[in-house]
Amino acid sequence: MAGRGTNAANLAKDAAEKAEEDFDYDLASKLFEQAAQAYEMDNQQNLANTQWVKWADLKILSLGESNAEFARVIKTFEKVGFKALTSGLSKGMAKDYFFKAGLCYLANQDLVGCRAAMMNYTCEDPSWEQDRKCKLILRLAEACDQRERDAFGRAVADF
Repeated sequence: MAGRGTNAANLAKDAAEKAEEDFDYDLASKLFEQAAQAYEMDNQQNLANTQWVKWADLKILSLGESNAEFARVIKTFEKVGFKALTSGLSKGMAKDYFFKAGLCYLANQDLVGCRAAMMNYTCEDPSWEQDRKCKLILRLAEACDQRERDAFGRAVADF
């Protein structure tokens, strides 16, 4: 039987999905965050992680020029990615979360942080270094660092 936290989380998740369908991304983001917190209180970490990823995905849509929340979004993707590495079933998803975090570093114009994160992900998952997503992030970071629009475009096109 589900605990009260899980029941509350299910309600928040359902409301978030409805808000997302209605293109109310700010409300959906807040509700996914509430659902994630409630799942965590009930020790439903896999369900919480799913809601955290939905929160982060939607939060990116509302960031615009403000980078105040980028760090929180990045940390969310990293947290879920590292947890995925410890689970055989979701281990492959870790690279997707690391990729999203890397893109957020680039969008936040934090090239030093981006490179350090890529190294950190490689330490935790040695196969990350050879992944095409990692290679793209590093090529994009280099193109940004050199202010080479053509190199940036080629990296994206090659991907």
